[in-house]
Amino acid sequence: MERPDVTGAPGSIIRSDWSAALLARGMHYTPRPVFQSHMAWTPEHAAMNLAYLRAHPPDWIVMHVETIDGRFEPLDDAPSWLEILSRYDLRASAPDRLILARRAIPRPWHLEQMARLDVPLGETVRVPDSSAPLWCQVELRPSVRGRLRNVVLRPSRVLMEYTTADGTRSAFVVPAMMSSGFLLSPAVRTTAAFAILTTHGVVPPDGRVRTIRLIPELEGNFEQRVRVQFARVAEISEVSSGTEPRQVPLTP
Repeated sequence: MERPDVTGAPGSIIRSDWSAALLARGMHYTPRPVFQSHMAWTPEHAAMNLAYLRAHPPDWIVMHVETIDGRFEPLDDAPSWLEILSRYDLRASAPDRLILARRAIPRPWHLEQMARLDVPLGETVRVPDSSAPLWCQVELRPSVRGRLRNVVLRPSRVLMEYTTADGTRSAFVVPAMMSSGFLLSPAVRTTAAFAILTTHGVVPPDGRVRTIRLIPELEGNFEQRVRVQFARVAEISEVSSGTEPRQVPLTP
């Protein structure tokens, strides 16, 4: 894939430690309100970044899927992911980053609810089968003991086990972020996986998440019932002819 020169075009990055390098190359870097995705770990922080992306969409985005502390990567800046898939096309790629260019017309999309469940904490939950990307919302409330602990210590962590055709994997999740919703299936945990999703938009059977299970790090810090909702992301597909992706301005 040919690598475009985006010098001078207003853009943003989804990884803060590249900002100095981009500025040194003369790129017009416009950071988001919460410029590090892993710091947007509350619904309020994530909403700030989403509002900025909608109101001031940059011409290009440098995308790198990475997090800290063993978290589930799609939870970082989760609400912005669908906006990026709708508004941007993959223009160039490297092993550690993607360059996404803004489309002239965003791809249409909407959420279609597939299931709403109320299950015991720690129970394995079957995920609805869908060839479209799957959005998930989880309401996991802290108990009285958990709320008291959160006042003086860092919030108790929760491990999410999930299964695909390749077996069972796990990652830590932030309960506050799960309540706002996140992309669950496919489990996009690498930059390469994001490139495949933004290019095809369809989840093959072997890439779909089949089950999830939430396991608190400490007993007694959460209520014993969990509300889980699943919705398919419909219409994330190519728009009609005549609406090609907006070209990134090139310089010699």
